[in-house]
Amino acid sequence: MPKVINTELLDQLGRPNEMVDEMLDRQIETLETQLGLRAKGVGNRVLSMFLVNGTRVQLSESSIQRELQRQIQLDPATTTRIIKELGDAGILRITSAGRYEIANSFLARRAFQKVESENRVLRTIRATIQDRMSREELLDRQYLNYIDTSLPLIDLTPEETAFIQRSRENVRRRRRRINWIVAGAFLLVLAMAVNTYFNYQSAQSNNEEFQQANEELNKSRAEERRLREEAQEALEQAREAKEAADAAREEAEEAQESAEISALEAEQQRVLADSLRQEAVQDRNRILAQAEKLQELTEQAQRDANRNKALREQAEASEKLAQDALDRSETLNRIITSWNAASRALQIEDARIKTLVTLEAYKLNRDNPAVGDVYHPNIVRALLDAASSFDEDLEFDIATAHDGAVRDIVLHPDGNQFFTTGSDGQIRQWRIQSWNSLGVPELASPRNFDAQPDVVYNQLSVSADGKRLLAAGESRDFHVFHAPDGASVGSVPVEPQDEIFTSGFANSGDFLAAGLDHFFRYDAAGRNLESFPKNRSNKSLIIKDKNGTSVFSVQGQYQEFAYELLIDSLGDGKVGRQEINFYGTPKEVDYGAVAKVDYGQLNDSVALLVIGFTSGRVMFIETNANGDHFLPRSADARKDFKPHQAAISDFAFSNDGKKLAMASYDGTVSVWDLERYADPSYQPVVFDRHPTWVLSVTFAKSDEYIITGCQDGSLHFWNVRPVDYAEFLCEELEATGNAALQQQRKLESISRKSGLIRAFDELSNEDYRRYFGEGTTRRITRSIRVCN
Repeated sequence: MPKVINTELLDQLGRPNEMVDEMLDRQIETLETQLGLRAKGVGNRVLSMFLVNGTRVQLSESSIQRELQRQIQLDPATTTRIIKELGDAGILRITSAGRYEIANSFLARRAFQKVESENRVLRTIRATIQDRMSREELLDRQYLNYIDTSLPLIDLTPEETAFIQRSRENVRRRRRRINWIVAGAFLLVLAMAVNTYFNYQSAQSNNEEFQQANEELNKSRAEERRLREEAQEALEQAREAKEAADAAREEAEEAQESAEISALEAEQQRVLADSLRQEAVQDRNRILAQAEKLQELTEQAQRDANRNKALREQAEASEKLAQDALDRSETLNRIITSWNAASRALQIEDARIKTLVTLEAYKLNRDNPAVGDVYHPNIVRALLDAASSFDEDLEFDIATAHDGAVRDIVLHPDGNQFFTTGSDGQIRQWRIQSWNSLGVPELASPRNFDAQPDVVYNQLSVSADGKRLLAAGESRDFHVFHAPDGASVGSVPVEPQDEIFTSGFANSGDFLAAGLDHFFRYDAAGRNLESFPKNRSNKSLIIKDKNGTSVFSVQGQYQEFAYELLIDSLGDGKVGRQEINFYGTPKEVDYGAVAKVDYGQLNDSVALLVIGFTSGRVMFIETNANGDHFLPRSADARKDFKPHQAAISDFAFSNDGKKLAMASYDGTVSVWDLERYADPSYQPVVFDRHPTWVLSVTFAKSDEYIITGCQDGSLHFWNVRPVDYAEFLCEELEATGNAALQQQRKLESISRKSGLIRAFDELSNEDYRRYFGEGTTRRITRSIRVCN
């Protein structure tokens, strides 16, 4: 009979995937039912043997028998029968080499998707079991029932099997507990029934007692009737007494009537006295009302006078405020003009005019501290440029401090020496003989430490007593030196091998370190180095607080409208892990990878965590000094900035906790005032005269200097106090002016002519107007002294 073409047939022809899936399911179910092996999942196991990552593989019959014997202890005869059933069903075919494989690629792909789907469910079940094991949370009855049929398909470890057994025992114990509760409830109901029975018996007994009480009540009623008769007799006697009392009352009423007549006369006298008293009170009230009105008029006049005085004072205060606002506005305009003038001074070629304009801009900001800022980037940049132009011999750098990049700079606690390490593998000690007001200090010849050959150190740290220097990096050891003379004290092998990026001494003399994959802690007393695995990251820091010294490793990533910080820590013998999320749009919180992180304490209660990113952005997080080091202490305690155009390479906090220096791969260093950084109008000081990347920075000379190290091996010394630049320039102007004056007088004596002698630190009115505009008042003099 020809097959009818209907809607169902057309639907099946349009969905070959569903047809193949249905065929596979039906064939495997039939096979497992015939073999009695459904619980072992033999169908999927056989199919998975012929697939490797969705690709067909060819297997011999003997290899199939061995694999099924190993996996589910299936005998060769049954294996042969399974292969024959799958071949007859068209799922397997025999190749020309006598091997078996899945009949075609389409069937293999659908079989792989089916096997992978079931394996995914099995992996999910196993992952759930492992997750519950890690949290020591037993499986509940519902989940055990759900996975019971799938357990034979999973190759469980003995620990996982034991965990499932404990979960089943726990479910059975809970069942027993419920049964005990039900039994207890049944016993309670039984006890209540017994109690009801006894109450019934008690009620029967009480009924008999009630009958006895009723008889006694009847006797009491008879006694009551007798007492009522006796009371009637007493009532008759009371009537007689009442009649005698009525006679006495009539006599009393006559006496009362006489007393009322006397009281009436007394009331008339009282009314007359009250009338006279009211007249006196009215006269007194009239006089008091006139006095109160007079007092009110006097007070009203005084209030009017006070109001007029207050209005006058308010008008004067408003006038003063308006004048102050006007003065402030004019002063602010002059300050903004001075900032622009300082920026324009960078283009002036005449060193003297450049210096005079720069000093006048500095002086305007110094003399108006309410709106001026001597630390404005334009002012500091102009001062530095003027100093370099005016004194060409002034040097700010050591061009070849290292033959490779300066990776770290650390200052000795005595402040008179510092240590550097570079990619040339050298560790150098620099002794400061004296500081100059600007530029490179007077230095002794650097001393090279006895470092390991062909090893690059990433980081240096000095102990609190200044006696030991710890070096670590790409070497296989932590190397400890005697800091005063550079002698090697010894080394501690890094085990397991790891590259070290952060290290530091604890107060006890031990040291902590962080590598790429491990934390390390060295016990100086026991001479023992412990290692602890962590998330892979080369961004780390060491924090000392009242609880001791801890090392932290930080990594960050943006995903799904949140920036996630993953923080590993080691402190007090404990390894911790923390996750912090900052939510927002990609523009707001997609910072890029973490490039550098540091921590400093601003005061006794507030600390500052700074995180630099590869995008040049920086996150400032104010935290509780005695609390969590990474969580903001309030909703507005986290602020973001983008001060640099390339990745942040290093941070340095000043010793007093009031300044922060940050270095960048864009070749600049910015210095921040931590008491003002949150002001919307604040701009940090920027030092941009580096020839290449700046990789390291530290404060020196009581936080008046910063020392920076660059990619080309150079060291730079920058004074961060504008007043020192101004004083230096004024001293140079005075010295140059005196020399010029002597030269002019010598020329006059030779030529016997007298010329105009002008102070060398005077800025002419023409130049002043060119860069600063008209002054606030008309100037009488033709020039302005900038160094007064």
